[in-house]
Amino acid sequence: MKVLLDKITEGYELLPITKKITLDKMRAYEGWPEVKNIHSDDEIAQKAGLPQPVCRGTMFLSYVSEMICNVFGEYWLKGSKLSVNLLVPVFPGDTVTAKGKITQKTRKGSEVSFNIEVWVENQRGEKAAVGTASLKVPQ
Repeated sequence: MKVLLDKITEGYELLPITKKITLDKMRAYEGWPEVKNIHSDDEIAQKAGLPQPVCRGTMFLSYVSEMICNVFGEYWLKGSKLSVNLLVPVFPGDTVTAKGKITQKTRKGSEVSFNIEVWVENQRGEKAAVGTASLKVPQ
């Protein structure tokens, strides 16, 4: 891991993760047909004023975790932090891409801390979510 850490510097861009959002994936995530809500059911979503079911933020934000985990592995899963704001809805048929960039790398004792700017874009280049992530990796 030390060799990898030396190559990850401020400005380093994480390899993006791109996924197609489908109603089937959204329903599986929600537990449909047992769970019917604005994230899984057309009728309920339309009654709430939505054109169709809307993707739950935690579903498409899981791609941010996947992206970070691809670089930092188990260290992302231990004591990491993720803070995001949702900006625009994601619907079935959208394609989302999770992106990230290292904004700060700090060495303190036997640990290296990383701060990461993260965001999710849709196929139109609109940011559906923006935020920050942080984690520590032992040396």
